[in-house]
Amino acid sequence: MDELEFNATVAKEDDFHKQGCKFQERQFLRAIHEGSVSLLKDSIKKPLLEAYREMGAANSALEGKFTLGTPEASNAAQKRIANASRGITAARDELLKFLSSDA
Repeated sequence: MDELEFNATVAKEDDFHKQGCKFQERQFLRAIHEGSVSLLKDSIKKPLLEAYREMGAANSALEGKFTLGTPEASNAAQKRIANASRGITAARDELLKFLSSDA
């Protein structure tokens, strides 16, 4: 949850000159390694996996932005960050719903 919150903060930066902090994935990769993600209900697991897929794509696009420095690379990174932001919100909302339920 902490990593999702941090990544939500990263995704909120809308000034493309300030974009540059990569999305973190250590906690997610550890959860995959330990088998925790496979135990989640599909309603949580699917948006979580999608969010991290989008964050990985955004991190790759940010690398392109840094390496190429072209307007096209910056635009691609912005689009990927926006996609990641929507995914993070969906995953976080599902996780919060689950944590606040009696289940």
